[in-house]
Amino acid sequence: MGAGAEQLALRDGAGSAPHGGGGSGGSCPNGTSMCSAASTLRLATCLPNALERIEEVLREGRRVVLFLDYDGTLSPIVDDPDRAFLPEATRQVLREVASRYTTAIVTGRSKGKIMSFVKLSNVVYAGSHGFDIDGKLAGVGDISHRVAFEYRPSLVAAKTDMEKRLRQYAGASVEDNTLSVSFHYRKCEGDQIGAIESFVNGVAKQHDLALTRGKMVFELRPRVAWNKGKAVEYLLKAMKMDGEDVLPIYVGDDLTDEDAFKVLRGRGVSVIVAETHSTRLTVADLRVNDPSEVRQLLLYFARRQHYPCTALDA
Repeated sequence: MGAGAEQLALRDGAGSAPHGGGGSGGSCPNGTSMCSAASTLRLATCLPNALERIEEVLREGRRVVLFLDYDGTLSPIVDDPDRAFLPEATRQVLREVASRYTTAIVTGRSKGKIMSFVKLSNVVYAGSHGFDIDGKLAGVGDISHRVAFEYRPSLVAAKTDMEKRLRQYAGASVEDNTLSVSFHYRKCEGDQIGAIESFVNGVAKQHDLALTRGKMVFELRPRVAWNKGKAVEYLLKAMKMDGEDVLPIYVGDDLTDEDAFKVLRGRGVSVIVAETHSTRLTVADLRVNDPSEVRQLLLYFARRQHYPCTALDA
């Protein structure tokens, strides 16, 4: 990742936490204020593991709504974005969880792509970082919402401009997410990243688009006040689940998920997916290590005996 790409990372390194975190959080660098619960940003490795704290979180008995990122959360990060398939074991657990709890997938992928990966009809899909939403909720009906579709021609033009330069950056790829365009550089040489960022930034300015950064990816989006956090707020209202009796839980690994984490501070629970060696700073409440632990967390919900059912129509 190039300079400036990981905006919420601690550059000078951090201590590692033991597997599972522990009730008082992971093992944090001595002397860092980022381990303090009073800090707005904390090292992800300092956070308690969600698998150990989830029962405590649910004691209040509020109705649970689940929001899940995809890449790096439900599915492992892979070199080829087109092959980020959902593990079948995760799909089975997700299907069962969504039959019990209202569940939405909030991802940077296009709505069509994420639907083809997940292949479930009982979840709400919020593609393109929440710019393109579609689903059906029992007692509410269809939920469909698109933001800033007038930017589509600019995004198509930007995609074309970036594709013309792909040969200069071996290993790079461009992905059309309908209401965002991704420039993936995971397979590029490290000394190329600065030039790639400068190039993509120039394309963004040329087409009046916003540039955001994720894990080994630069993304161009409509220049409007919308993100995953705004999408979560919209969905809670559209689902008629924005009352005090509802507990929204968001699980994600990317920098873009921080917008959703911020929205849920004081009203829900945010869980970051971050390995024990991560230097990531976050506003999340809890942590899991990887997508396999996300599956374990979902399995907990699937097997939980006492729950207020808030499921979608299948």
